[in-house]
Amino acid sequence: MTLSSRCTQLRSRPVLAQPLAAITARADEVHRARAAARRDITQLVTSQTHHIGHLSARLTTLGPAATLARGYAVVQTLPAAAVLRATGDAPPGTRLRVRVADGAITALSEGPEGTAK
Repeated sequence: MTLSSRCTQLRSRPVLAQPLAAITARADEVHRARAAARRDITQLVTSQTHHIGHLSARLTTLGPAATLARGYAVVQTLPAAAVLRATGDAPPGTRLRVRVADGAITALSEGPEGTAK
């Protein structure tokens, strides 16, 4: 085989005849993969945004501010600021802080109902 025929044979191979074909094919794969990744990430961000919005709405509904807005109050002893959980926690003379939707007031306990003198 002569050098000229060997060169002709090498040039006729697909890799050497069209050297950019393999690169172009890989570039197309990369572009498709990138487009799929962007689509998936966009979909995930949208889904998580909706989920966070739902959790935020639940938190607003279940949070203490919403509870106070419905007419409930949080009562704390003063000066310790311990939340009052039982009538026995506020014997007569205990100073109280009563928190409602639009602020707080102070009060003085007369003890459990039915024990006031």
